[in-house]
Amino acid sequence: MKMTKKKAQALLKAFKSGLSMVLAVVLMGNITQPMRVLAASPEESALTTTAVAETAAEAPEAPSTVQDALLEVCQENQAIPQEMDEKCAKDLFGILMQESRGKADAVGDHGWARGWFQINRWYNKDVTIECAEDLRCSADWTLNHLLKNKYLKYSNWAIWCHNGCGISRSYVPAVHYKSEKYWDEPLVILTADEQRSQVALK
Repeated sequence: MKMTKKKAQALLKAFKSGLSMVLAVVLMGNITQPMRVLAASPEESALTTTAVAETAAEAPEAPSTVQDALLEVCQENQAIPQEMDEKCAKDLFGILMQESRGKADAVGDHGWARGWFQINRWYNKDVTIECAEDLRCSADWTLNHLLKNKYLKYSNWAIWCHNGCGISRSYVPAVHYKSEKYWDEPLVILTADEQRSQVALK
């Protein structure tokens, strides 16, 4: 039996209509399925908890001592060769001990010098008080200041320039002396606010 063009078009239309209905039913069925994310099995929950615990265990701890924090600053600075990391950290530590005796809340030079490294904000207006009192921020700034003064080639000159190039002849020997004397005595990191609180309680 020969199918007319009209019948063929009608049959094609019916087929498309039926296909559309099947697709609609399938899609509706998927939408009404419960979400498995909200109903994990006890085994899946245990695996997730273990994975989170392992991730937390792998996260590096923040340094607890000033020495460790300064060593990290030197290690993370691309300009410092790896073999100089410890010397760099010791030099920063010596400057810190000479300038503030390891106190984040130290204030000098009639209020202009602030924080761990006594960064003088009269000469360095780009440094905020918050940065000067933050160990990592002030150590980063101090190391970059040393590098600008050719620290890698003339380390003593660069250290001298932290206090003012050529001002005090005793400055560099004092920095080295305090570095050697106190480096092996762990200095716990206390923020400026914590140190101010301790003073207020006395």
